[in-house]
Amino acid sequence: MRRVFVNSADLTPEEVVIRGSEARHLSLVLRLKAGARIEVFDGNGLACLTEIVTINKRSIHGRILTSRKAGPEPPFLTLAMAVLKGRKMDMVMQKATELGVREVIPLRSANCVVPPPAESQRRRWQRIALEACKQCGRPYPLICSQALTCIELMDRAPEFDARFIFWEDERQDGLPAKIPLTCRSMLIIVGPEGGFENDEVTLAREHGFSPAGLGNLTLRAETAAIAGAAVCQFMLGNLGFSRGQG
Repeated sequence: MRRVFVNSADLTPEEVVIRGSEARHLSLVLRLKAGARIEVFDGNGLACLTEIVTINKRSIHGRILTSRKAGPEPPFLTLAMAVLKGRKMDMVMQKATELGVREVIPLRSANCVVPPPAESQRRRWQRIALEACKQCGRPYPLICSQALTCIELMDRAPEFDARFIFWEDERQDGLPAKIPLTCRSMLIIVGPEGGFENDEVTLAREHGFSPAGLGNLTLRAETAAIAGAAVCQFMLGNLGFSRGQG
């Protein structure tokens, strides 16, 4: 079923109005007609099964048939991702959304080869996360936060029960499985194409981060982010499996 994002102001318990590009796409591209059913969501956990009453390229009016409210529940995973060049960050935002990551923090580390992202770029990443919600069925998008330096990120470290930094030079310990059973939040840090500097890893250690590897293969930064997030979500029980389940 087609999922459509709507502003909360356009949604009431009885009806919804879909405007702008969403209305044009549904009417001109998908050619939906009155009587078709879609799901609308407001990005705040509310999703509604809706029947289209009237439709044109400017606006669509729908009748709410059923609704459900889903709030975010712990444990939460936050990904601090060193800013990557080109479209690689776009893919990280998309896949992190699909994997249920709660927040992505663009990270400005020593070996980043691109300048700090502008506010317009951050808003673009937020839109990518919103579009990914439509595909994966997630009721609310991840939060794309303001970019931070490694030092600034350390100020947020106390917010999290578990903290890991993925480091290619960590050969002894793989991704740790020693997560407290009461863990309600986790922060993972993934470096840029050139990896972390030793002093950045030392800084993270001093703030309670455990260095961890992702196996013997050398992964691209974007692959490490996606693989690391997937493993952590499995360990946290956020992929529909309980921890320890075979």
